[in-house]
Amino acid sequence: MASITQYRGKTWRVIIRRVGFKAQSKTFDRKKDAEIWAAETESKMGVSQYDALQLKQAAVTTVGDVFKRYLAEVGTGMKGRNAVNILDRLIRDAAFMRLRFDRIAPSDIRDWRDARALQVKHSSVHRELNTISAVFSHAIKEWGMAMAANPCHAVSRFKGADKPRNKVWTDADIQKFLKASNWEEGVRPVIGRDYVGWALLLAVETAMRMGELCRPTVADFYPDLKFVHLSDTKNGDMRNVPLSIKALAIITFLCKGKKPDDKIIPINANTLGEYMLDVRRACGLEHLHGHDARHTAATAMSKKLPNVLELAAVTGHRSLKSLNRYYHPVPADLADKLG
Repeated sequence: MASITQYRGKTWRVIIRRVGFKAQSKTFDRKKDAEIWAAETESKMGVSQYDALQLKQAAVTTVGDVFKRYLAEVGTGMKGRNAVNILDRLIRDAAFMRLRFDRIAPSDIRDWRDARALQVKHSSVHRELNTISAVFSHAIKEWGMAMAANPCHAVSRFKGADKPRNKVWTDADIQKFLKASNWEEGVRPVIGRDYVGWALLLAVETAMRMGELCRPTVADFYPDLKFVHLSDTKNGDMRNVPLSIKALAIITFLCKGKKPDDKIIPINANTLGEYMLDVRRACGLEHLHGHDARHTAATAMSKKLPNVLELAAVTGHRSLKSLNRYYHPVPADLADKLG
């Protein structure tokens, strides 16, 4: 069996010994690469961590079978439709779905990556590749499917494709959007589309995600304590979102006349996203996304909350690296602070 040890605290060394074979060793900078090489080398030697039944199952199962099972068992618990849509598209269109699960190789994923890159942006390819990798990892770890290693781990990403967006909504952009959405201050929304302008204003004030805006009920709003409770977020955590004076006034207005179980914004996230896209197209703001309002809020809040831990508590980010993707200060403002 393979022995993987860290060498001088910098590199990872793999040594494989088996009777009848010459000992093999190799050094890697990353432990993940060492594990992949060890699994592939042992597979060639006929060494397997799986029993005969698992090996037989993998031999008669296609990649498509595994993805369909993942969609049925795991897809139902996914937040939002994006990942589910990716899985549906892959099952329908990806050529590697017809391959045996135990025979798929990194080269098959690379071929898909390169072909897909001719159809969509590199960032979209990366999102789909992450979904593919998640399915393989789940099949190996949770279902005990026989596979030497996740083939996606040996597939490179396109450089620069995952650079964070730096778009923010200006006051002029917000006013243009509100006008195009027929928003009027003091006019109560009646149908779903009427909530679009209010949703944007709340997103800019609270840094809440579009999906989070559509979840709270009137009972989740605590005006005396100045927060709205989110029982479920993208990260799976609960969060109490502090409300500015403006956000407090907006939610108070939207809650008037509603029952405790009524949603504050009574539409789902996908519908809200479609409504916002229609409005952005109508007023020439296609370059902006609804999610950019979160960037706008985080950047504005950073001026009032210089303590990054407090800022992360408000926005719901788990790490400073994630928070940094949403913080876009104006260079002139930083220069003024330097004196």
